[in-house]
Amino acid sequence: MGISFEDIKENGIINTVSLNMLSCTCREGNRLEFNIPLNKLECNNKDCKCHIFNRLDTIGMKDIEDIVYRYNIISPYQLFTITPYNRMCNKELYLHEVISLCGIEEISPIAYKLAYGYNSIDEFYTELSIDYINLRLGIDNEDMSPISYFIYNTLLELRDELIFAESLFKIKSYNNRLRMAFNDSYDKFLNLWEFIENISNRFNRYTFIPIVTIDDNTDILIKNSGLESERSRLARIVNDKYTARLLNSDKYTLEDIGKFTGESIKPIGSLIYIDNINNLIKRLEVLSDE
Repeated sequence: MGISFEDIKENGIINTVSLNMLSCTCREGNRLEFNIPLNKLECNNKDCKCHIFNRLDTIGMKDIEDIVYRYNIISPYQLFTITPYNRMCNKELYLHEVISLCGIEEISPIAYKLAYGYNSIDEFYTELSIDYINLRLGIDNEDMSPISYFIYNTLLELRDELIFAESLFKIKSYNNRLRMAFNDSYDKFLNLWEFIENISNRFNRYTFIPIVTIDDNTDILIKNSGLESERSRLARIVNDKYTARLLNSDKYTLEDIGKFTGESIKPIGSLIYIDNINNLIKRLEVLSDE
């Protein structure tokens, strides 16, 4: 729920001259309200067509009011079931490109960072959490946490739309994916995406996926310092269980554990390769030369 023009004026939050320069109604004639950060005007009628018009504007679909009314469009993805817009469904799109077409101005510009590396909506939502959003967007300031919660809740509300969208488009797959978690810093790199883009450009046979979950599906844990954490503890538990299974199978001996062989990035006995950035890069260089 927003703050009305009347409440803003009565409490002197914004001066009257500035208020009088703003429209107090949306294009459909419904009342506008200020959102809580007071940086945006929003229609107070959730069923108003102005919401879909705004979303379509965000993805560059303008001057199509007649189509919106004729087909009762309530989601931008419905537009891609109608000629001539359905031609776009013949194109292969990465999942983040499909999400960017949602037209929600807080989600579309960051869809790449949110969904890079995933091949399905189900995969994406399995990983989705507040911690995941903070990692992907580089949010480590408590003052920014309301943004994370807003994005998280908005994505939850979008889920059914995105499942529908996934059925419309041919989703382009990422291959040779390596799921990578982080115990601490990015070493010499300024932030997550500088690191990801650097190693992706250097070792483009792989797709490096930043994650927060530590389980049997995690491939790499970056650990640049001697500091232990819950993630490093969980990773060692995963590896210890895996090592025990290998030794019990009689395929390997204790002397084999920790050795690198073949094209695997991981040493024998490790489901999760735990190492610092420099050693990870050295290992990738060895594999690139083979």
